[in-house]
Amino acid sequence: MNHDAVFTNRRIMASAGTGKTWNLAARYLDLVLAGVDPSTILATTFTRAAAAEIRDRVLNDAARLVVDPEVRKTAAATGRFAGGPVDAEAAARLLHVLVSGLPGLQIRTLDSLFVSLASGLGPSAGVPTAVRMADEETSAQLLRDAIGLSLDDADEDEILSTLETLGRGNAKVAVVAAVERAITDLIAVARESTPEAWSWPTPPADPDAIEGINRELVAAMPGLGKREAGAVRKIVDLLESVRQRDGGPWTAILGSTLVETCGPDGDGLYYRKPLPESISGPLARVHDLAVAGNLRNLSRRTECLRALIDRVDPSLSLLKQRARLASFDDFVRALDPLRGSGPPERLTELWFRLDVAIEHLLLDEFQDTSATQLRAIRPVAEEILSGGDGERPRSMLVVGDVKQSIYGWRGGDPAILERLDEVLGEGVVEFDERELATSYRSSPAVIELVNTIFDGIDANPAVRADSPAAAEHFGRLFRPHDTARDLEGMATVEFLPEPEEDEERLDVIAEGAAEAAKRLVARHGLSDADGDPTVAVLVRGNRAIGPIVEALRARDVPASGRGSGSLLDAEASVAMIQAFRLAADPEDRVAAEDLARSIMASMVGLPESGGHDRVPDGERRAAARALRRMFGEEGPAQVVDRWRRTLADRLTDRESARLRQMVEQLELIDADPEGPRSPRRLARHLETCRVDDPGGDGVVVMTVHQSKGLEFAGVVVTDMKASLLHRPTVAVETPAVPTARIGRVSTWYDEKTRPEEAVQVHQDTIDRDVLESLCGLYVAITRAARDVVVQVERPRFRKDGEPARTSLASWGGVVRSAVGRDTPEDAPDAEEGGEATIWTAGTACDVGEGMDSEESEVVEAPTWTVRSASRRRRAVIAPPPSDGHDRGRVVRGPDPALERGRVIHAGLESLEWSRDLDAMDGRAMAEDLARRHPIDPAVVSDPEAVSDWYREQAAAISSLLGDDEVRAIFDGIGPGGVGAPKGRSVVRREMPLVIRGKEGVRLGVVDRLVLHLGADTPDEASEVPEVVGASIIDFKTDRPGDGSSSDLDAFRARHRSQMNSYAVAIGDRYGLDPSRIRLSLIRVDDGVVVEVPQG
Repeated sequence: MNHDAVFTNRRIMASAGTGKTWNLAARYLDLVLAGVDPSTILATTFTRAAAAEIRDRVLNDAARLVVDPEVRKTAAATGRFAGGPVDAEAAARLLHVLVSGLPGLQIRTLDSLFVSLASGLGPSAGVPTAVRMADEETSAQLLRDAIGLSLDDADEDEILSTLETLGRGNAKVAVVAAVERAITDLIAVARESTPEAWSWPTPPADPDAIEGINRELVAAMPGLGKREAGAVRKIVDLLESVRQRDGGPWTAILGSTLVETCGPDGDGLYYRKPLPESISGPLARVHDLAVAGNLRNLSRRTECLRALIDRVDPSLSLLKQRARLASFDDFVRALDPLRGSGPPERLTELWFRLDVAIEHLLLDEFQDTSATQLRAIRPVAEEILSGGDGERPRSMLVVGDVKQSIYGWRGGDPAILERLDEVLGEGVVEFDERELATSYRSSPAVIELVNTIFDGIDANPAVRADSPAAAEHFGRLFRPHDTARDLEGMATVEFLPEPEEDEERLDVIAEGAAEAAKRLVARHGLSDADGDPTVAVLVRGNRAIGPIVEALRARDVPASGRGSGSLLDAEASVAMIQAFRLAADPEDRVAAEDLARSIMASMVGLPESGGHDRVPDGERRAAARALRRMFGEEGPAQVVDRWRRTLADRLTDRESARLRQMVEQLELIDADPEGPRSPRRLARHLETCRVDDPGGDGVVVMTVHQSKGLEFAGVVVTDMKASLLHRPTVAVETPAVPTARIGRVSTWYDEKTRPEEAVQVHQDTIDRDVLESLCGLYVAITRAARDVVVQVERPRFRKDGEPARTSLASWGGVVRSAVGRDTPEDAPDAEEGGEATIWTAGTACDVGEGMDSEESEVVEAPTWTVRSASRRRRAVIAPPPSDGHDRGRVVRGPDPALERGRVIHAGLESLEWSRDLDAMDGRAMAEDLARRHPIDPAVVSDPEAVSDWYREQAAAISSLLGDDEVRAIFDGIGPGGVGAPKGRSVVRREMPLVIRGKEGVRLGVVDRLVLHLGADTPDEASEVPEVVGASIIDFKTDRPGDGSSSDLDAFRARHRSQMNSYAVAIGDRYGLDPSRIRLSLIRVDDGVVVEVPQG
């Protein structure tokens, strides 16, 4: 026996389908054949399914060696086993050893290994004894509770800065929910970084300089043209805003064309005309201030995120300890010498206190290993690599493929696999290197497409647009593939048709994918001899799964979705979740209005809405009380089941199935003594729980991440428009050594205004993200055994003929560039008469011998049909339902009156004072409105009529502010109280406020706030002005009434609670007595003005 070959430390870089599991199982059997005790072999991977596959492969291969002489012959001929040929006697001994030692075989996931190890460290590791593993819903609730605790002590500026940093600073949101979406990843980054990594230079602010520049700009405005004066006015407003509260507007200032052209790299031209010195000089100084302001803003935002983490993480740990709960990451962290409580020597000791010492390590899918996991497993790895005690040989096998590294979002770092010889052991460790590029899965046609796309990826313009480094990196990784299988098959790249004017892009994707999948079903059937699906549709995100499943079923093709297992993908179940949300919070207007627009309106005691009406406060609260009483008396499961039966004849099959699953979820909760009971927690559970897809057979539709490790006879890859770069919350440095602490972290900044000091940390993040996107595309295409259909949208180009960045830097752009179809001739304008198939290889095959697939009729070439869908945005997003389903029964489409009100609302918000309107003509205002609020094509379908429509709205704004009463309210001037102040006034538009109440901490946005300053308030910016009064004005788009007293009373009552919450927040912020705060509502459709009393 060749012991050196058996016990060699080896790293195998195995491309997709090249026999990764085969090689790992072969090494395992080699070791046992060489006399190694199986209990001393540790084989690890990342999922239970993968661990089971390895275990089955080891046992099955051993059994086949015993029962089939031909298998032994083939193994000998191909050199399957490094120790040499295996005879019948050796095969029998091998199987006996494995079966008798079956309970002790250590073929397991890394997570289960770490749980066992961490339990041995005891409470000193930070994991309580006798803990329970927290499920997904419990973990989410613990995190929300921890966020809530951390926000209790946070002041308003901290909360506003946090939301601004998370990109939610201008929306009315529940603060806990906004933080929850980002905090998990942030905590992981914080645990891997040094405290200093989050600190950035903070240049001092200079409010005096800002005030001086503003004086110069205002003085120069009378001599400017209308366009230049308007642009300067916006800069003045933004500067005043940052003078009052230093922060986010610096980004808009630095990104403005006017400031950019006056900067050191600008040409001083504005619309091809030189700017006068009276403003170019001050604007050049503005540029310098904005550069410093953006760096200061980046520093503040980054510190804000770190402060948030430092509050939430300890609260989360405390809540877990009290509940005696833990997650897998807690156990892994406990083993990390850099992060856990146990010292490194304690961890080393623990590894060797195991029942049996580990002498051979087999590590699978190592490209997905995180730095924390590597540090936890390093003690045994280094012991093995050092040769141990010399009595018995030891060995390590590491298998992976950097090109399939798609789990960076959960900490996987492919650099660990690439640089394994540097991060393990003392000095450089030598591995026997093997690189596998011959596929045993895919047909020549599929491999030809793989080579066409990725051989030469280093020069692909779609990748280089964002990251030349990622293009070159993947180019170094990729070797041209070949295949060992002489299979008939076909690889095709197709252009999707363009959506019609009133059609949704998602519908085009769904219809195109369904047609292509139906053709593949005709060739391969629905399932193979083992009952596994033969055809899959792969997408980048979950949103497309539901519509594709529905489009397939509309064609009588059975289909199911993986990853779409959510109750949110059916309209009826979304409406019922809104009923729980309303029961939890009588002030939840979004839930009430969604219910009023649904088929459930009368069932929950709400008036049916045509899409425009607001639900009156009294009726909303009465419905909430009735729902709480109903749930309390009957039980949630019984109520939902009754609703389901009542609506049975109005539901689609999918909706019926989802409602049955909702009932089952509620019944399971009812049977669990520790399950959630309040409507709020029930709603949250129903929103986040995972359920099986209705009808779990046929074509499977899933995300690329879920397809990892799987293969199908036919694959459709679609939904390829999204950017290669996913905009993260933070930019993170790539450490010099993969296992080292992260040395630099910053909040994410857009490229145009990114501080120079943070460019490299952003580029590091971009390079990693784009590389992972390429890996995702590689994984998607290599899932196909015989046929693959790749569907891309046509390229877009700018007016100057250059490719549009969003179109180019995408999966679709990568594929189009690779096949040479990313030219202006391929743009949508050239689609007339153009072909759908733009690249092909191989030949179509019918169901062939050995496929063992269900037979199906041959399907003709695709015919495209596209369904229209409502564009109304809802609080909970759900995909469009199947053909034949009257979506209007659940949620109605855009309302012209509502759209008109929103545009007028936006126009009013754009004005600082009513007098600003006097300086604008109707055309200029109409153009400004069109830029601020693009109209829904469903409202005005004729492009020629759009300009006229905007001019009508501009005229409506002029008419509204032409009324003396409205004008006075708008400017904060009115009778009595705080009206007509003797001092000066300042305006805050779209001002965010932190509102604390029984429903938690929320962010509200005041449309218009006029602050009245004391008569003796000094002009010096160094002194804080005294606020002596405030006028809060909110613009409402309620349906016009008849102007009667009852109409005005109802209008006032609908919004009284909201306005009073604003008054409390403003009073707290500026120390104002309620009598000094005036509350006014303006109904924009008919110019009605009402005062709102406090209390």
